[in-house]
Amino acid sequence: MRINQGIVFVAYGAKETGKTGYQWFRISRRKLDDLAKSLSRLPNFYYAKVYLYKRIGKGKGYPIKPHVAFIYWDKEGFLTTKNN
Repeated sequence: MRINQGIVFVAYGAKETGKTGYQWFRISRRKLDDLAKSLSRLPNFYYAKVYLYKRIGKGKGYPIKPHVAFIYWDKEGFLTTKNN
């Protein structure tokens, strides 16, 4: 799956502590598998929700909900991507 205009909500933390922080990233023209690989390299990566993004002007816009993909570590420790 390819995301043309998107925004990613990335949560930081661990399974024991839960979500300890988050950050939003704007993305454009990215394949979802490549995005998952690059996000998993972030320190303390916990999960990410990928939304499509609607631009309404220069530097302005909003995420279109619900999310189109969910990236997380499964119970076995593998990086998993679930598309909606």
